[in-house]
Parts: sequence; C-alpha cells; structure tokens
Amino acid sequence: MLTTDAFIDSPSYTEIFRGDKENRRRMLLFFFHCNLSIIHRKTPDALRYFSYDNSSELDCFYMLIHNSDVTISTWEKVFGGILDLPFLAGFGAVQRMINVGQFVDRIEEEVMATYGCERYLVLQRVVVNPAIQGKGFGSNCLAKGLAEADELKLPICLSTQLMRNVTFYSRL
Repeated sequence: MLTTDAFIDSPSYTEIFRGDKENRRRMLLFFFHCNLSIIHRKTPDALRYFSYDNSSELDCFYMLIHNSDVTISTWEKVFGGILDLPFLAGFGAVQRMINVGQFVDRIEEEVMATYGCERYLVLQRVVVNPAIQGKGFGSNCLAKGLAEADELKLPICLSTQLMRNVTFYSRL
C-alpha cells in the first residue's frame, strides 16, 4: 500500500491507468504485487524493506537490481500473474505500459552508455512513509544501497518522475 500511494499520482501511472484514482489504486496494487513477486523470485536480495521503529510497519522500501536482472521474461510475467492485467485494466492500459516501459528503458540505456557503463545497478520504487519524511530515515536506508554499490564498484541508475525528488537524490 505504501508503494501504491507513493506512485498513484505519478505521471507514468496516471498515463498508463487513466481514469479515476480509485481504479488506478486497484490496478497499481495488482501490478506492484505481481511485479514485486516476480522480482522477489528472481532476485530476492534486490528488495529492501525498512521499519523506522523496528515494528512490522513498512516505512521505507526500494529495489536495487543489477541491470542484467531488470528484464522480466514473458514466462516470468505469466508465472507472476501479470498477464491478467489486460483483463483487469484493458488492452489500452497494457499498450501504454509497454510504451512507457520501453521509453524509460531506452533512456536508461542511452544515459548509461553515454557514461560507458555496461554493468550497473538500477534503483527503483524508492518510497518513504510520508509521516517520517524529513527525519533522515530515507537517506540512511538509501546509504546502505549506495555503500553496496560502492563495494561492487558499480554505478547506480535512478530515474524519477517528480522534480521534488531530484533535490533529495542529488544530496545522496
């Protein structure tokens, strides 16, 4: 739910899942559940969960995935249930999702190629509970991923859809 709420008004998902917000919420819950299940099966160490006060509450989440593991095969999509999406959201939404995904992938590859990076990590779905934003918790959580990238001597590719996030990420 934290991830869904964080991305519900993002430009990409409002384009993909057009219409009312409640329908978009249902589609994002389904899509993120499938996507995270697939990633968890494929590369379980890519998913990072953090709790601010060591409770069961999820307060920060992100995925740090090697670029060679980002691509999800058709079989993985079938096994993960994501191919039910056309029946839930319609074929138009699926086509828009493919188009947005291809656009983002192309930009990522072009940018990383500009810097001569064939191997890199992709930072995705960064979410911090709004109730604890501004307290340094998100920065501390992301610092762990950045330290891991440094140990592996790999750059990180991150894209964001919101300008307000640029300041946060630039500090890191």
